[in-house]
Amino acid sequence: MANEGMIVSANGLNLIKEFEGVRLTAYQDSVGVWTIGYGHTSGVYPGMQISQAQADKFLADDAQIAAGGIFRYVTVQLNQNQFDALASFNFNLGAAILAGSTLLSYINSRQWEAAAAEMKLYCHAGGEILPGLVRRRNAEADLFLNGKMFEVPDPKKQIIAMDCLFTYSTGTYYYNGENIFALVDANQINVLQSIYNANHGKNMPTFNWKEPNPTYDFVIELLRNRII
Repeated sequence: MANEGMIVSANGLNLIKEFEGVRLTAYQDSVGVWTIGYGHTSGVYPGMQISQAQADKFLADDAQIAAGGIFRYVTVQLNQNQFDALASFNFNLGAAILAGSTLLSYINSRQWEAAAAEMKLYCHAGGEILPGLVRRRNAEADLFLNGKMFEVPDPKKQIIAMDCLFTYSTGTYYYNGENIFALVDANQINVLQSIYNANHGKNMPTFNWKEPNPTYDFVIELLRNRII
């Protein structure tokens, strides 16, 4: 079998870390699922706390599960950089994302540049281009073609490239990786949640903001640096 025995390398895991926030204390996502680390949900319980090393272990396991789609659908041998790039792609979009896709046809016919270009098209949600997804797809395509090395990111300084919601005394707000938007009714929240779930296979992270009178720029900085 093509790619049998391959695992996501440290370089591939570091790429995923660049675009996933880490939390070392269990929290409930928007629908009440207990979550910890880099979006890990299996066996998580209220009050659970883990070390960064355990978060890394959960990530390695979850990334390998996401890479299962590579084993199922890719019929040509990949190099480590290509495997890592696709593992990050699957981690973000789901293990079955390659099934029946134009991207898969390019990969299986060894049209590497066309495959990298096709990967970059997966940056939409609800008909809109999301800047955070554009950055992630560009990084994955760069690794796929050029073998870019990724340094271990500082967990305290990781950017939330993913979308998220956060609540404050004045209402609920949506962060798209670049800007914050106030949501005026529950229908907007439901639509955003549905789009996120369809694109990521999981619920959008939700945070609670408790400090008084945060300025717009201050909240953006806190979100970018995972301080909340």
